Amino acid sequence: MEKLENEKSGVLDYKIIDHHYSVDIRWKDGKESQHNFPENGFGVYDTETHDKLGFISGEEALDILRKYSPSMNEEDFSWLSYVNLKVKKGI
Repeated sequence: MEKLENEKSGVLDYKIIDHHYSVDIRWKDGKESQHNFPENGFGVYDTETHDKLGFISGEEALDILRKYSPSMNEEDFSWLSYVNLKVKKGI
């Protein structure tokens, strides 16, 4: 387990348990939550058509949470935004 700074917003702590990231987050509004996802990544799907729109690796997901959680509230966060950004950039 890697302890990170607890004074600010953002990723507070994370650990890998049974090949899954468990990430503790304090969002911009001060609310805390936990996000869990596979270490090897996950697909992001359209909620209406169920089409696969992209893939985010576990390490990439952790980096996204580190970068954006300090400036966002949980209800504004969506993996879909980052998949769409990757598609736009051609990544």
